[in-house]
Amino acid sequence: MKTKDVTRRIFSFPLVPELLSLLVLGVTLPTDYLGYASDSEFSVVPSVLTAILTLLLGHTVATRIQLRDVSGLSERVSEAVKNYLHVTRIGSATDALEYITSRLPSLSEVRGTMLNFDDEGEMADDRLYDSAQYAQFESAIPQAVAKGLRWKDIGDPETGKRLAKIRDICKHHAPPRHDRKYRFRTIESRFPQMNFSLLTYQNGDIELLFNWDYRDIGRDPIVLLSRDDIMVNLFSVHFELLWKLAEPGQESSATRSTSQI
Repeated sequence: MKTKDVTRRIFSFPLVPELLSLLVLGVTLPTDYLGYASDSEFSVVPSVLTAILTLLLGHTVATRIQLRDVSGLSERVSEAVKNYLHVTRIGSATDALEYITSRLPSLSEVRGTMLNFDDEGEMADDRLYDSAQYAQFESAIPQAVAKGLRWKDIGDPETGKRLAKIRDICKHHAPPRHDRKYRFRTIESRFPQMNFSLLTYQNGDIELLFNWDYRDIGRDPIVLLSRDDIMVNLFSVHFELLWKLAEPGQESSATRSTSQI
């Protein structure tokens, strides 16, 4: 058993710090380890101070262990609630970008769409693509791809320009074995389409982030997250269908969608 586990088990019992301080007092009091005369009124001071110090240290250790246990329990409860509710509110689109960026080291694949309709493009530029969060997100992609992360994006002819830039940077920075890890295709958005991202973790778990769309003038979208198997599978199939609508080998040019989403 590890030392940390032994310490946690010992300090999980009540009154452990108090008992340790009494033990220290009982051991040090007869020794007079600082050399005071036995009849001196100061002879007990070192032992008392040592016992008090032991008590304070014991309470500090016990408190830290309890905080860690509570924190771990809170995380487990939070995960259970998220899985039970199926949908979790992430926040604005920039909040979602920060969420994805923070998880890149744990991911094996990212699939996403960047599809705008009519005047959505201007709003998306102003509130998302020109933000500091997007700049950080975009700069993190080549670094992650260079380490082996697979990435597939679907954009429209306008956002395809951004995706082409990311692809070129990835090819420049990635080693030869990873220079095709980032791929994108474009499709003409003839109809409004829901933007979404699928994050596949190295352990096989998949998260769905959706509702990225700037269609409500004056308000930012609230991005939602789901780990529900049915929803994840539905959007996974939808992504693959969209991907196939682009002609093979034409990943840097626009293709036309013939189906309404």
